[in-house]
Amino acid sequence: MNDHMKLQIRTMLVSVGTFRNGLKMSALKDDGKIDRYEEKILKKAEKASAKYTKVLKKLIGEE
Repeated sequence: MNDHMKLQIRTMLVSVGTFRNGLKMSALKDDGKIDRYEEKILKKAEKASAKYTKVLKKLIGEE
């Protein structure tokens, strides 16, 4: 794999982390608490993003 592809994958890994943090911050923003429904969404998003991160890391040989 060439360096440009690796860079794109690394950029996507950073974006996934930013997405996770932003989603949690958004859940807290409206009332300062995370309710059950928001927690459910956060858990599903975390699970999906963890799978995606794992695949991306495999592609560049970091896992």
